[in-house]
Amino acid sequence: MMASFEKLKNYLAQCQQGIEEDAQKGILRFSSSQIEEGGRILFESIQRGGFATFIVPGKAGWDPESQYYEAIRKQAHKGKNITRLFLLPHRHYLRESRLRRHWELDRAAGIKVKFAITSGLLPLNGVSMLPESLDFGIWDDEIVCWVYKQTESSQNSFGNWVATNKQEHIDLAQRIRDALLDQDISDTLTSSMEGFALEEPLTQSAPAMAALSDFLCKGDHLNREDCSWYHRAWQYLRLLDLVSTPTWHSEFYLHAFSGHARKDQKSKVLISGTADYSMLAYVLHVFNRIKIKTEVSVLDLCDTPLMISRWYAAKRKADICTVKEDILKYSPATKFDFVVADAFLTRFSRKEQRKVLQKWAELLKGTGRIITTVRLDPLVESNKSVRPSNKEIEDFVLRAERLAELWREFVLLDPSQIGSIAREYAEKIESYAVRNRQELEKMFEEAGLVFEAYEETLVKGEMITTVYAEIVAKKKKK
Repeated sequence: MMASFEKLKNYLAQCQQGIEEDAQKGILRFSSSQIEEGGRILFESIQRGGFATFIVPGKAGWDPESQYYEAIRKQAHKGKNITRLFLLPHRHYLRESRLRRHWELDRAAGIKVKFAITSGLLPLNGVSMLPESLDFGIWDDEIVCWVYKQTESSQNSFGNWVATNKQEHIDLAQRIRDALLDQDISDTLTSSMEGFALEEPLTQSAPAMAALSDFLCKGDHLNREDCSWYHRAWQYLRLLDLVSTPTWHSEFYLHAFSGHARKDQKSKVLISGTADYSMLAYVLHVFNRIKIKTEVSVLDLCDTPLMISRWYAAKRKADICTVKEDILKYSPATKFDFVVADAFLTRFSRKEQRKVLQKWAELLKGTGRIITTVRLDPLVESNKSVRPSNKEIEDFVLRAERLAELWREFVLLDPSQIGSIAREYAEKIESYAVRNRQELEKMFEEAGLVFEAYEETLVKGEMITTVYAEIVAKKKKK
């Protein structure tokens, strides 16, 4: 039987002249108009099966029932072993109806469907994960097809296609495939979509929050005079998963709340400082799932995250209380079952960190829990703020622009605009990391708190790979 590469070469030779030189090198180049027919020819020649990525291109970007996708489903129906890995920048894109239609059709055909969140440009298993290297398929382990994005003005959902049977290209594609499959999150999902219920409408709220910041931001712990640079950028950077949010510690927060909530009474929860509604989304999701009533207060110095939290709560038909106040001056009439904050302590100097912990202990019921994350850095100088280096800033901006191009239809801003707000964020952000567990535990103990649970986890970080402590703490017994 004629090999897949030879069949593709014969088809291409009928369409255009001068392909022999490339073909002798094991390379065939297809224009976007030739991909559907080329794909049909390739897929019909598959003997065993293959693997393909699918970079979700946006709401208007593709037809799940096109000839190209139906051709591979036809082979899966015939029993060929085929896996498709959907690549997304954030879990909430799983809620898109077009994407769901696509993976349901794939599954019905017998294709193994997997999902991975690959917004970062960090190397995985030593392999570069630049977006332009991620759109590809490997067929019968004998041929690789890479898709390169079309120009911005093109209306075609495909880019240009390069097919190759060179072993070095096959080896590279296999390494990237294995690295991506290590990021598969399929085991955490359910066919009923229950696992997606937590996710957040960032594509709706990012423009609104950016607009709100222009007239609501008057200052917070990051900048006492003006925090608009922070809140304007925040949800756009979240869309690309470039900034630290509860999503990086999803399982920790879900288990911490559900494991400590008392089923016989309403839980009072204080969210101590927030950039947007993300932590609120986790709180509402968990307590709704375990069917325990909750009373949530969201505290921050700035009106922007408070207003976007009220918007989210209204969307969820939930009642919350928002408080514009400095945590150190907050004196409510009642105490809380949970005080929760994501990466909040490191916004303060060491002296202020101790005061915040003392305030949290003061606000906590005797049986209450503090649930939080703290960035660790063993190389940081005590009580000195840390800012990104010039190289880290440039790398951050480059990642933001590349991702914004890749996910253009979701992000809603031009890559240059994303690059601009990313640069302002990176140039102004600062933090006070804690060096290690011993230093952190000492501060908690000085505030009358002890660790009940403590884990360190490695996350990709904003500028560089970073270690975070995930902490559940309670009051010391007297």
